Amino acid sequence: MLTWIIFAFIGMLSGTIIAWALDMHSPKELVQGAAGGLVAGLLMAAMLPH
Repeated sequence: MLTWIIFAFIGMLSGTIIAWALDMHSPKELVQGAAGGLVAGLLMAAMLPH
């Protein structure tokens, strides 16, 4: 369970950083980047061996 939480948090953080790096500075765009990172992080956690 801790792995899922860590991947979700790091995914959100990296999604926000990538959105910021692409000159998306409005709160809506940063939240969209965080949401995309969350989905990506959860999918990556799901692919790990259990």
